[in-house]
Amino acid sequence: MLAAFAPLSLLAAATASACPCTEFCGPVVDHGNSLFGVPWRIAAIPPSRGAGGPREADFHFSIGACGEYSEAGYLVGLPLPVPRSFVFTADTGTEVDPYPEGDLSGVTSRRAVTLVVTMDGGATQTIAPRLAPRRLWKRLPWLRGLRFFDEFHPAGERPQILTAYDLAGDVLARRSSNHGLFHATAAVRLTPAGSP
Repeated sequence: MLAAFAPLSLLAAATASACPCTEFCGPVVDHGNSLFGVPWRIAAIPPSRGAGGPREADFHFSIGACGEYSEAGYLVGLPLPVPRSFVFTADTGTEVDPYPEGDLSGVTSRRAVTLVVTMDGGATQTIAPRLAPRRLWKRLPWLRGLRFFDEFHPAGERPQILTAYDLAGDVLARRSSNHGLFHATAAVRLTPAGSP
């Protein structure tokens, strides 16, 4: 099951297309600006069934001005229905040219209300993943069980450990970086606060 949510990395400049902002069409589930004001977006691509394969929800994470050559991003796929054991999947971005910043973006289960990132220098950063807009829930009901984030940090810092907490402050999962990637599932019985 772990392999089912491996991200499909497409770190490449976007090309012109019929979509207004990106070549990957879908409603925007979260958006904002980086530390230096660079726009970012997370779009949910409507699920489709591959050639006899299972349904999958895809998400396109992009940063940069809409439709410009500098826009870059990657895809993450999750199986549908999303396994109850899923906690998070995240990817460390490269520095945002020409600004001295990097980012960590991803998807969490609805239960993961707080993420704490420990950087390679020991500093920590707290992230509050957000739910998709309610107006999308009826059309894409599987969005109800997910949260999204794209958090920026100064260049030179590298996320090393990602810990997810539930509303009660209990640890859902803690993972070390695997070349900038983080994937976590948890048993149905969750670990108490302070446990790995």
